[in-house]
Amino acid sequence: MDEYQKITAILNPYREVHQAFFLINQEQTAKVGITTLQYFTLALLFKTPNMNLGELAEVLFCSNSTMSGVVDRLVKAKLIIRERSQTDRRTLTLRLTDLGEKKYKETDVLIMDRLSKLLEMTEEDVNHLTMLHKKVLSKLRCEGDVKSDE
Repeated sequence: MDEYQKITAILNPYREVHQAFFLINQEQTAKVGITTLQYFTLALLFKTPNMNLGELAEVLFCSNSTMSGVVDRLVKAKLIIRERSQTDRRTLTLRLTDLGEKKYKETDVLIMDRLSKLLEMTEEDVNHLTMLHKKVLSKLRCEGDVKSDE
């Protein structure tokens, strides 16, 4: 196996898993009439209410302008609301409405149902896979790289 083949053999499964995960999310979110990014926004606000637009954009790895469009559509759909921060009146925070919470939970059930086959993996396999992922990440990262969520 030459160098190119070895690198391809290591990285292709990641691409395939990413693609499969993306398609599952896309299919399931479409069933309830939202996009994948809207689902991730609802999920984040369910777990961490009262975030502002910049915080959402940072965590979801998108630009403020992209996040602004997502938020506008979710507000228009009455899934989230904007409120003035209690601690800083200049800041708008975002939180789910009751309808938004319902939509998030409905979508989450669909996605988790599709991902449930992963639960068939043994704990040993999960630990081994996690160890290999961390090893690949450590080889890919260079000193000074900005680290995302470790």
